[in-house]
Amino acid sequence: MSFFTALPNFARNDRKLIFRDKFLVFMTIISIIIAIIMRYLLPWADAALIEKGLMPSASIPYALHDLYPMLVSFTALYNGGIISGMVAGFLLLDEKDEGTLQALIVTPVPLHYYTIYRFGLASIFSAVVMFIMVYIINILLLPAWQLVLLCISASQVSTIVALFLVLTAQNKVQGFAMGKFTSIAGFTIMIGWFVPDTWQWLLGIFPPFLVHKAYWLALEGNNLWWLALAIGTLAQIIAIYFMAKKFNKLVYN
Repeated sequence: MSFFTALPNFARNDRKLIFRDKFLVFMTIISIIIAIIMRYLLPWADAALIEKGLMPSASIPYALHDLYPMLVSFTALYNGGIISGMVAGFLLLDEKDEGTLQALIVTPVPLHYYTIYRFGLASIFSAVVMFIMVYIINILLLPAWQLVLLCISASQVSTIVALFLVLTAQNKVQGFAMGKFTSIAGFTIMIGWFVPDTWQWLLGIFPPFLVHKAYWLALEGNNLWWLALAIGTLAQIIAIYFMAKKFNKLVYN
């Protein structure tokens, strides 16, 4: 059986699992709601804080608009991927509970067809959602070609999240708890914004971080954005490789 022959079967199974659980449907649209809120909340909050003398102030030497690059990248390029990754991860947990993953081993469909479909679809969907979110927020837009490259790289976080959930959780209840951990881990991006530029490169040990640094550098017009993007992309690929090996062992055991 070829990969493209197997696609309709995978898609039918996804439709059944997604529409059976209304929360998964909700998670697929919540990212757009977040982007719409950010579009109007950020300018309003910035003006209000300036008017009240809170940001900037004697204790806070910067305005909220100075943080826009970090807030936009965290919201769109990280949380957009988190949501897609959680949907993919919960689908994997459903299939794990129902024995679908183990059943694939004894079918003519190779397991790697399934993993390419599951994680590939999550990444493509995630990249599209990220791109749309940035344009909905409509703050600090980059040229479309740069944004496409950044979204493609940033979308790998969806695969990392999906693999993390299925490797650390036994069911969706545990999956929700571990999903919170992935959100907390994302604060590395927000904290990293305040770290001196030279030291930010060391935060590349958190695989998605340098993709966000690439976005910040691109907004500054700094040509090193492509280097940060390349290293960030490689770091995520390495993380996915080792997590995928553990996933394969989990299925076959």
